[in-house]
Amino acid sequence: MLLITLDTTRADRLGAYGKEQAGTRNLDALAREGALFEWAFTTVPITLPAHASILTGTYPDRHGVHDNGWALPPEPVTLAEVFRDAGYRTAAFVSAFPLYSRFGLDRGFEVYDDTLPAQRSARRSVQQRFAQEVVEDASAWLTEMDPEDPFFLWVHFYDPHNSYLPPPPYTQWYASDLYQGEIAYMDEWIGKLIQKIEESGHAEDTIIAVVADHGESLGEHGERTHAELIYNSTMRVPLILRGAPIEAGSRISDPVSVVDLLPTLLELVSLEVPEEVQGTSLAPALRGEPPPSRSIYFESLYSRLHHGWSELRSIVREGWKYIEAPAATGESELYALTEDPDELNNRIAEHPEVARQLRNELHAQRTQTTPGSRPSLGEEEQQQLEALGYLTTKSSPLGEDDLHPRDGVRVFALYQDAVDRIQGNRPRLALPLIEKIEREYPGSLLAHKARGRFWIELGEEDPSVLPGALKELEAALSMAPDNPDEIRYVAEAHFALGDWPTGLRVFAEATRSAPHRADLRNDYDGLIDEALGHVESLERAQRWDEALAVAETLAELEPEDSRVLRRVRSMRRERETR
Repeated sequence: MLLITLDTTRADRLGAYGKEQAGTRNLDALAREGALFEWAFTTVPITLPAHASILTGTYPDRHGVHDNGWALPPEPVTLAEVFRDAGYRTAAFVSAFPLYSRFGLDRGFEVYDDTLPAQRSARRSVQQRFAQEVVEDASAWLTEMDPEDPFFLWVHFYDPHNSYLPPPPYTQWYASDLYQGEIAYMDEWIGKLIQKIEESGHAEDTIIAVVADHGESLGEHGERTHAELIYNSTMRVPLILRGAPIEAGSRISDPVSVVDLLPTLLELVSLEVPEEVQGTSLAPALRGEPPPSRSIYFESLYSRLHHGWSELRSIVREGWKYIEAPAATGESELYALTEDPDELNNRIAEHPEVARQLRNELHAQRTQTTPGSRPSLGEEEQQQLEALGYLTTKSSPLGEDDLHPRDGVRVFALYQDAVDRIQGNRPRLALPLIEKIEREYPGSLLAHKARGRFWIELGEEDPSVLPGALKELEAALSMAPDNPDEIRYVAEAHFALGDWPTGLRVFAEATRSAPHRADLRNDYDGLIDEALGHVESLERAQRWDEALAVAETLAELEPEDSRVLRRVRSMRRERETR
């Protein structure tokens, strides 16, 4: 069994789905030799939660992962665990940080290779490895494996994710469409991976499944990339299956979900499907049997989690797609997918009864799932955070809780541009963008956050702006009080002001209030090392009281960290002798 997941790959960018000059001859060949699902949908337009759905066959409310950086809880059985328990050799080769083993998708894998290059470059702006690298590593595993052993191999390709910069000659061949160039480059190495399967003698008995975690908006509906909106550009994904007993050239037009992949693959190899799986096996459809009439559910909570805007939820059934709007806007949407795949004509006023039926099904779908792992704070934790002034139950005074993400993505694009300039050591070039946000979206979370981050950057040359930065970031936090990212920015403002004890406490509370955010914990662990280095710097400057205050704060927060305790004891002895 070979599972290939394509990050950030739209269905309509493959030749098999109608794209001309797509450069996807290997994926197109798989579709010709197997089955293609014309209307497959992901569950979330974000890498980690979508892969959690693929590997557990469950929706986000069941598996508990709603965003990158969250951690898969131990309860859902993964596809790899089923194969491992059935005697298969299991291995995974992933290509980017969102799928690091610390996030829980490594369960059941004998080998989980998430080794990523540390160096960055124009092509490697984030921690990732390219298609060539991941295929070479996966091929080495196949070479070392006993050819008699059954295997389950998952290979993840990250290349089409922005920023788009494929290697030569794809940069030249696709100069006017670098996103397509990334897909074409990825396709080349998918072909080499399949060739390796054939060389290993497993061509006849290997089922190959190809699916994307989500697509890419590319500016459609005002969204640049993905995560906030749930239109087809990010939710409709390619899904291709090849191998016995799948009939070549099959095309299935009924809507399906990525949660259906796990039960399908297990049925094809006669393995038992875990009870908690919510997907439906597509094996009958592959045999030509009409599938049962059912609804396909998906969502994005990204805007709620990151901006304080409304979440979005949608359901697809019998050619109709319903997107539920925030209650205050009353702007729900209804699209006839086959005649309007680009979702340009909202038909809800013409078909209110269809909308009502789909809305009821959407709500019923949610009642059939269990709550996710979004954490709640204990009473002591709440009191500690409230004492610091960083926890409040009030909603946004501007009513941003009801803002439709469609209305926010345009302003968020300005914010992203501003942050790019701030992080690119061009903070003053960000100022016109920040001022535009403040004019068009006054008093918003993004306006406060953009100004605060701008002043933190300028604070290195003009410390007088730092108190203002803290005030702006605290205002942003008041609008999203349970968002650990906003708490983290407040902590960074305290660090910039030289108040490390307060900054450490704030960051620690952000980490503890969000145990599902493994990325925050990773940052916090690095911060402890940085804080110890800061203590040494203060000591060298003979700023003894400040150094001891930071060290004692560390000891308070991390009472079992031996490095911290040794440092505090040493400093106290030195202080007594001075």
